[in-house]
Amino acid sequence: MREFKDEMREFKDGIIKFQERMKEDRKEMNKQWGNLANKMGTIVEDIIRPGIRPTLKRYFNTELKNE
Repeated sequence: MREFKDEMREFKDGIIKFQERMKEDRKEMNKQWGNLANKMGTIVEDIIRPGIRPTLKRYFNTELKNE
């Protein structure tokens, strides 16, 4: 019975370590997703925003007021 209890304790400790590792991995993955979202946000600022004024002028014959 003692051998069985020792095996179960080892198994439980392994599960706890696995859960801790998964939490750390999930935290790192969320950080990476945040960084990616920030990069995607700059696409709008860097590419789309500069083209708004000419597009509005060309297709809608209107202009934006100064920002």
